Amino acid sequence: MKKRVLISLIGLLLLISKPFVAQNLKGNWTWIGPKKVPEQTMGLVAALWVDTTNLNFILAGSAAGGLWQCENAQSELPRWKNISDSYDSICTGVFGIAVKPGTQNKTIYIGTKTATKDIIKPYGIGILKTENAGKSWTRVGPQKNIVIDCIKMCPDNPMVMIATSGKELFITKDDWKTYKTISLPTENADPMYQTVDIEFAPYSDKIVYIGTRSDKNKMADLFITKDLGENFESISHGLRSERYEIAVIRHQKFKDKFYIAYGYAEAHIQFFDGKKWSGNLNALPIQQTFGGPYWTFDFAVNEVDTTIMYVAMTEVSKSTDGGKTFDRVAYYNNHNTHADTRDFFLVKSTAGGKEDILFLANDGGISQSDNGVTGSDKWKNVNGYGFGITQFWG
Repeated sequence: MKKRVLISLIGLLLLISKPFVAQNLKGNWTWIGPKKVPEQTMGLVAALWVDTTNLNFILAGSAAGGLWQCENAQSELPRWKNISDSYDSICTGVFGIAVKPGTQNKTIYIGTKTATKDIIKPYGIGILKTENAGKSWTRVGPQKNIVIDCIKMCPDNPMVMIATSGKELFITKDDWKTYKTISLPTENADPMYQTVDIEFAPYSDKIVYIGTRSDKNKMADLFITKDLGENFESISHGLRSERYEIAVIRHQKFKDKFYIAYGYAEAHIQFFDGKKWSGNLNALPIQQTFGGPYWTFDFAVNEVDTTIMYVAMTEVSKSTDGGKTFDRVAYYNNHNTHADTRDFFLVKSTAGGKEDILFLANDGGISQSDNGVTGSDKWKNVNGYGFGITQFWG
């Protein structure tokens, strides 16, 4: 009896002394549910892309579970599938999506990053590209395991792209056949400093606006480069802000002009007319329940009618008077919306905002507004069936 006990203890010690190795479990798996969740409480979506010519087609990047695709988003029960699991490597989140025009949404670039609050150090495997809608993926750009915070394709020249990791920019002019690495000219020592928004100026593949975030002394940076990263100019103009979000209008009369949203704990809007700043357009700051720009912040201006603007932190606020005042149109943890908007996509801009359509990516999945973004009870839950994203931020 003593020998058997001794042998068992030795076996147990040998077992627990072995390092844990994650296994790649092969085989056929079938999603069994839940097939429909009554509220918008699925999991964190960090990046969103919607085909503006076909609102049935959506790509969603999850916090830790890869890239997901839906092709019937306007149906009563949208169906989702993961299209990044074909890449034979560690599972990772997706915090940036770019789609090459003219490829029937088959050529896709994703910036990989897994990040959870206070649990693990963020990690990623760089930039991945597919030319066959996710059947296979290749790594492009930096050939190393790094997080990608943001990726942007130039609307006027899809060969030009910028991806970011912390203070570093990776810039290509030839679809990642070659690229250069540039560090942002900042003295900010915040280890969490990162680029959060990249916008190409209309009708240019060289002029780029770059917004960053930092909670160190509330001093994020706002930059412009007019030669695709060869030189930078700080245009923060003394503002105290945790984060900058940028909105450009793709119309000739707005060629050198743009809007910004900025702030900490609350948000303000300003306009740059090509020569000078407007000062705050909104006399009263935009406040949202438990909201703060550092963690969750996005901003869009209607490209047909610039009197219509949208700001999201934990809720969504809408202006119909050019940013002077804002009213809430999506509330904190409402039935078909969820707090903490990580990304949003204004897919339809109309006169007076009467038929605008806005998609939200947040900690509960994806929500879609009705035509006109008219109120907190007018949102649709797009999570549907098969959207297996159960990773949250904390």
